[in-house]
Amino acid sequence: MKTISVYSPKGGVGKSTIALNLAAAAKSRGLWPVVCCLDRQGSSLLFAGGGRLPFPVLAGIPEEAPATADLVILDHMAADWDLPKPETLVMPLRPTRDNFATFADARVLADRAGKRVLPVVNDYHQNRREERFVAGELRRRGALVIPSSGAFSRAAAEYITLFDPGMDRVYNIRALRATYLKLLEMVL
Repeated sequence: MKTISVYSPKGGVGKSTIALNLAAAAKSRGLWPVVCCLDRQGSSLLFAGGGRLPFPVLAGIPEEAPATADLVILDHMAADWDLPKPETLVMPLRPTRDNFATFADARVLADRAGKRVLPVVNDYHQNRREERFVAGELRRRGALVIPSSGAFSRAAAEYITLFDPGMDRVYNIRALRATYLKLLEMVL
């Protein structure tokens, strides 16, 4: 079993969206993922309450890890500067100056602690010059870039992931799913 954290001290960068879609990608590959919602807002738990996720979402970290889990994904809350315990941190950021500044500070802490950091540029708009620059620089340094898409708001409206069969006809869904499958490969 592997445990990872989707972590950033910055709010609104897509931690829960990434945690849920990463779990869905794992499930689509025959793995048994579990998401642990550590966010007081409980975004992951809201999705679970919709009843259509093919994997469990737990409130907090259980005393004992589920025996059948292949991948445990910890969905952290914003404003938390304490580094998570897992070795692998998926660290999302939006490609704006303020998001990058927070990411850079948290990345320094993670690097000093010897963490394996997987940067994810989330909600990237290619028609915005500043975002093109930030995303391009981070992509050159190994970051995964997830473009902005209406598919995310459509999935959120129904409390489902991009991998739900109800999303099969959504524009560009194959490319978005492929991006999450690539992130899964990086995590594993």
